[in-house]
Amino acid sequence: MDDFDEEAYKKLRLSGRILRETREELKGFVRENMPIIEICEKAERLIQEKGGKPAFP
Repeated sequence: MDDFDEEAYKKLRLSGRILRETREELKGFVRENMPIIEICEKAERLIQEKGGKPAFP
């Protein structure tokens, strides 16, 4: 693997870890009939706290 591939691989692994951790944390947060904006804001906050950049506003 050249340097570019190695760097891309590391970024993919990091994004996968952030996604997995965020999804697990949201499982205990989401409740029936809660506004979707609350879920989105929580997901965005968690992603940023873990060093990621959300792909949605």
